[in-house]
Amino acid sequence: MKKNPVIPLPYPSISWKAQTLEDDIRALTDYAIAIGQNSKGYYTRNSAYKRAWAKALRLIAILATAVAGLLPIISQIASKYYRNPLDPAWATIAISVGITAIGLDRFFGFSSAWMRFVTTEIKIEGKIGQFRMNIENEKFSWAGEPPSFDKAKTTLNIIAVFINDLSDTVKDETNSWMLEFQNVIQKLNEDANVKVESSKLGGLSIAIENGDKFPDGITILLEGQAPVHVVGSSYVFNNLFPKIYRLSIDGLLSQKPEGQPEKKAHAEALVNITPGNITNAAVSLK
Repeated sequence: MKKNPVIPLPYPSISWKAQTLEDDIRALTDYAIAIGQNSKGYYTRNSAYKRAWAKALRLIAILATAVAGLLPIISQIASKYYRNPLDPAWATIAISVGITAIGLDRFFGFSSAWMRFVTTEIKIEGKIGQFRMNIENEKFSWAGEPPSFDKAKTTLNIIAVFINDLSDTVKDETNSWMLEFQNVIQKLNEDANVKVESSKLGGLSIAIENGDKFPDGITILLEGQAPVHVVGSSYVFNNLFPKIYRLSIDGLLSQKPEGQPEKKAHAEALVNITPGNITNAAVSLK
């Protein structure tokens, strides 16, 4: 949870007597500047570790992506010289590491917070400097004399405007953080829903147009599945992970001209299994 960047400061003791007006204005001015320095210090301190995490996670993402791109090439080259080269499947792990690093950076907002904190720190520093000049400009109108009640009131208004301006600056930064965090949560939920949808199992319904010509049956081989021997013109595979499969079907022609060897009929196809759907495939053995 985001902490309040402003640590409560003790409010100065003010009497507002004619003889103490100058001291009261000075105490309030110092109090207002202390609030500004306190707010600025928060962003200065916290931007340091935000920057460190942002750089570390982005560096991990860059290196992991580079490794993922090089691994298949290295594996291919190594296969010419070594019997057991590095498995290129490690590239998938490297990509996952890179994606995870970027995801952590987005979720915790290290990179964006670092930029927001630096920007807010610069804004507060500028407001403090402007406030000092406004106070000095008002004091100049005192002409070296203690301020009157009217002059003190004008100066008090300058102090109040400055403190309110500081509060608005901090509030704007906090609102930006809240909006960004809500967007990140919404994006994560959307990605999670997409992943759930894409991971749903599918099915394959195979229709063999000339299946009745093979009374001894047909052998169906679907990539990654055990061979299936069926008699008929259709078969259905269930609980298939979504991807493109290679389908191979063989049929033995029992009825053949006398004196000729047995002839096998064959068909191949690529079938795309989509999440949560039954894919229809019609083939003809030749």
